[in-house]
Amino acid sequence: MLNELSDYFFSQKIYNTFACDLNGSIEEDNLTDFSKPITHSPYLHSYNLVRLNDPFIYDWVQHIKNMTNCSSCQLQIYYPPSGFLGWHTNNDAKGYNVLLTYSKSDKSYLETHNNKIYDKIGWSAKTNHFHGTSNWHRVVAADHRISFAFLYDTKEKSEKALKKLQIKGVINWDNDI
Repeated sequence: MLNELSDYFFSQKIYNTFACDLNGSIEEDNLTDFSKPITHSPYLHSYNLVRLNDPFIYDWVQHIKNMTNCSSCQLQIYYPPSGFLGWHTNNDAKGYNVLLTYSKSDKSYLETHNNKIYDKIGWSAKTNHFHGTSNWHRVVAADHRISFAFLYDTKEKSEKALKKLQIKGVINWDNDI
């Protein structure tokens, strides 16, 4: 099921059909003031896949949401090689987050104040609980990377979703914040 999307996206080279947003740089992002929560980073080099209006991607997301009893899909994003999404908190997304990522590189990562959590090549999942406090994090991509953040209102629902999706080796990053 997950491979259907990654196969479609990368075999069709969907990433060649749009220009990524480019606002700021990693160097500017490194100067972020952590005393003021930023819900959504002003610094990014990525593309919001919702803007594509691609029926295949839309149907895939709806299928995952319906199958897993998901409250919402908070993020559908593509990162090009050297892409990033700057430091931010997601303070507006309270719930149990399941971040599904397909990465072409094991050098891409999600970074918190305390850790860099590197991707595996292929599909992986990272989980955490957003509870309205500053969960500072950012993403840096070494190569092509797509991510989808599914939000659940209970921990039990997020755990059931992971079982339905048959993802192994899930990383929880609550303790890394």
